[in-house]
Amino acid sequence: MGVMTLFEVAPDDASQVFDDKILIPEIEFEKQQRLSFEKEMLGRYISDHPLRGYEGTLRRKCDATSQGVSSLDEGKVIKVGGVITEVNKKQTQRGDLMATISLKT
Repeated sequence: MGVMTLFEVAPDDASQVFDDKILIPEIEFEKQQRLSFEKEMLGRYISDHPLRGYEGTLRRKCDATSQGVSSLDEGKVIKVGGVITEVNKKQTQRGDLMATISLKT
């Protein structure tokens, strides 16, 4: 069978021209890569959360939760945990390098 144009009518036995089977390769990604794809494409984590499995460590090591930070004294040094979602690097007026981060808990 030759090449069809868009305006030609398919033959009665279209199975000769069109294959109904779409082959999807079975690819297994590492957890962090899969979560990164989910977040990028869907805007959220679907299959898991990057902090799952670290809950105990976060409770032991962190001084405050995201909800409790605003009630703490200004200037107090604390430890918090989460997923860094954004980093903004800046240079101070004195020329020192600094950064602000966005943290998703």
